Amino acid sequence: MGRLVRNDEEPLAIPSGPSETRGSVVTVYATATQSSFVEVGTEDQMEELNMALEALEKRAVACTVELEAYAKGPLEDVLEKIGAMEGYLNS
Repeated sequence: MGRLVRNDEEPLAIPSGPSETRGSVVTVYATATQSSFVEVGTEDQMEELNMALEALEKRAVACTVELEAYAKGPLEDVLEKIGAMEGYLNS
């Protein structure tokens, strides 16, 4: 299983655990300057997640918020949590 790192920075620590080895689960860590995530099953899922994280990073940097967020679960749940983070940044 691979891990993608955004912004050419050091990867964030991702704890090991059985839930991170299933293809239907994605673990996301995001801060105002970087995010990293473990891969999910398909390229389409990775592209959707990548776009959501890019949008989150732009808002986080623009708001200069030191936000650390952790989301874990099915892709739909993770995208919903990313949306909630965006709402927090816009408030």
